[in-house]
Amino acid sequence: MSRNVRIFLYILAGLVVSCLFVCGVGAIVSRYLVQRLVSQMITTDPTAVAAGAKDIVDFTLPAGYREGGLMNILNYRMLMVTPDASVPGITQKPVFLFMQLPLGSGQTNSDQIRQQMQSSLERSMGRNNLNMRLVGSTITKIRGQDVVLSDFEGTDGNGRKIMMIMSDAFNSKSGTLWLMIMGPAPGWSDMEVNWFIGSIR
Repeated sequence: MSRNVRIFLYILAGLVVSCLFVCGVGAIVSRYLVQRLVSQMITTDPTAVAAGAKDIVDFTLPAGYREGGLMNILNYRMLMVTPDASVPGITQKPVFLFMQLPLGSGQTNSDQIRQQMQSSLERSMGRNNLNMRLVGSTITKIRGQDVVLSDFEGTDGNGRKIMMIMSDAFNSKSGTLWLMIMGPAPGWSDMEVNWFIGSIR
């Protein structure tokens, strides 16, 4: 497992723990137990990840990308689509992150979940001296639904520019889905990002 994949899996774990607490699961399951479960429910096996992705959402993989990691805990799912490290020059491309809450989870406050995800992600990135700020938003169609995309920019501890997009909630195959996209500015292409978003179905 590459260093970048490990970093993003830790970020995913933090997001799941925070969102479980927002959804009320934390009132039953201790944070320590949730974190242990998260560490046991992460897989990077290509076959298992690809199969799990099909249960969440359909999309077209961009050239040079792969389904890099999947986490399933108490029916809360996280899917990571990453640049394939074996492809020369692609490691600076952005990473695509999906988070799915199950149908009937009782969570209806989309803004609360989205804000909690943003807060957890910023804290996780802050440990690497990254600081993100909201710079704008747009509305686009995803799976036939109008979805708000919030645009963030920031820098890391070395002054390198980082880009990020976070979606509002939209319906997936079997739950409510959020999408986050982030990566270094030199490898960021609005055309490629928009192409991937448009491929989600």
